[in-house]
Amino acid sequence: MQVSAEVLPGDIVKIKVNGELSIFYIDPFESVVQKYIVDGKSKFIFDFRDVTYIDSMGIGLLSIAGNSASQKGHKIAVIVTNPKVKYTLNVSRLHDVMVIVETEEDALKVFEGN
Repeated sequence: MQVSAEVLPGDIVKIKVNGELSIFYIDPFESVVQKYIVDGKSKFIFDFRDVTYIDSMGIGLLSIAGNSASQKGHKIAVIVTNPKVKYTLNVSRLHDVMVIVETEEDALKVFEGN
C-alpha cells in the first residue's frame, strides 16, 4: 500500500491511498491520519480511487477521522469508484461523518462555506 498526503487550499488534507487498506497494511495510513489529527486538522479528503479492498481497520480509522472532523463541524469526504469498496463504506454506517463521492471536485464541494 502507498499513502501520500498534501494540504490543499482551505486547510483541507487530501490523503491518497493505493492498494489494500486492511489490517495487514494499515500502519502507513494510520500514521498519516493520526499526524494530521494531532496537528489539529479536521477537513479530510480520502482519495480511495485506487483502493482495491478495505476492511474494518480501515473503516475504524475513517471513523476516528470523521469524529475528529465532526467535533469541529465538518464531515470527511471519501472519493471512491470501486463498487466493492463503495459498498463496504455504505454499510459502515458512517453517513453522519462521511460523504462518499466519485470525483475530487465533488469532494471539495463538501467543504464549501467552511
